[in-house]
Amino acid sequence: QSIQVLPSIFGELNIVQYKSIPAKIVRFAFDLVRLLIFCSIPIKIKRLRKFLFSKAELDAIRRIEISDYVISKGGSFLCNENNVRSKLGLFRFLFIFFLCFKLRKRVIIFCQSLGPVYGKISRKIINHLLSKCYKIILREKLCIEQYNYLLIEKTKLIISNDIAFFLNTEKTHLIDLNIDESKFNVGMTIKSVD
Repeated sequence: QSIQVLPSIFGELNIVQYKSIPAKIVRFAFDLVRLLIFCSIPIKIKRLRKFLFSKAELDAIRRIEISDYVISKGGSFLCNENNVRSKLGLFRFLFIFFLCFKLRKRVIIFCQSLGPVYGKISRKIINHLLSKCYKIILREKLCIEQYNYLLIEKTKLIISNDIAFFLNTEKTHLIDLNIDESKFNVGMTIKSVD
């Protein structure tokens, strides 16, 4: 059985050195405009989507729509450095979250670290994102102790382990997602790191 790999909805996240700075700016602006238009139209109006997204991206969006939950896998990308490029990069990483929120999906941040986040606007955007997440599972409590500007509701927060070293947690930390196993689907990100 083969595994279908769906594209990133907003193109490449890490546009490498072979792209010029103007090309990167144009791509960022293009994706931002697509996101803003998508978020401003009612969900029921699906005809306009074919003008905003490629056929493969629309397939990925349909998969998100039929999902009960969207899980942001382990990592450390919800952070930035104190420069304009990094602040824009953080905002770019959040595009997919905003798309999921528009589609009214329950988003779970799974086994990640958060911060540091520099800039008032970046912090405001991150805290807005955190307030809309269904659950936030962090791989350590250092980030919430060190970055007290990250505002996470206690009822949403779970401190766990890094996904690479996932250990059995206490029963009180388990989340009952009520997943119908006959319709069970698993999504993953595959990335070349050559």
